[in-house]
Amino acid sequence: MKKISLLSFLFVALSLFVSVFASAQNLDANANYYIRGNNVGPWQFALQFGQVELQDKNAKTAKGSLIAKPAKKNSIGDALRLTWNPKGIKNEWGSENKNVLTATLTNSQWHTDLSSVVNGAALSFDIRVIKPPKKVVELTMESAWNWQQRSTIPLKNVLRRLPKKKWTTVPIPLKCFDNGKLDFSKITTSFMLYSQGKMDIEIGDIRLTAFPADKVKC
Repeated sequence: MKKISLLSFLFVALSLFVSVFASAQNLDANANYYIRGNNVGPWQFALQFGQVELQDKNAKTAKGSLIAKPAKKNSIGDALRLTWNPKGIKNEWGSENKNVLTATLTNSQWHTDLSSVVNGAALSFDIRVIKPPKKVVELTMESAWNWQQRSTIPLKNVLRRLPKKKWTTVPIPLKCFDNGKLDFSKITTSFMLYSQGKMDIEIGDIRLTAFPADKVKC
């Protein structure tokens, strides 16, 4: 009986996993990017601009500068914990290596056209702040896989105002990313997060939500 019970449990667990994974893949990838701990369609969560891929939701950059591991919002693995612990790593020019301190959600197959919803939508993400930042935090979007077509907004003060260790949804109006360089018709990185200093957070769903144009304040 114990053997049958264990097999039944494993079957149910596997069925739930397949169901969650399948539902994430069936979502519209133009508006949903990371849902219940899973990448949606061609979107891929990674560290160091894709150089460090997540394996079973685990990854870390050089010397543990940025560590990713599974987290729990409603169930184990439906969120991602990101911990920044900068080690002073330099790039080849002798300045701060921002790459090892950056997490990205990138579409490597095609671009997403958000030009029609710029004035009425927001990039929204669920977040739980465990250790708030004390230094610069930047949220960036990129178009056409081109670093010259990026738009960045400061996020430190936003995160410091959030209730500590409680899940909160943060909507950032797309209009706030409109800097003249970002091409909203060719979005390829929907979420790029960098912290200059120590920070510990958990990230849940990342997606587009409606946002009234008359409520936009950047």
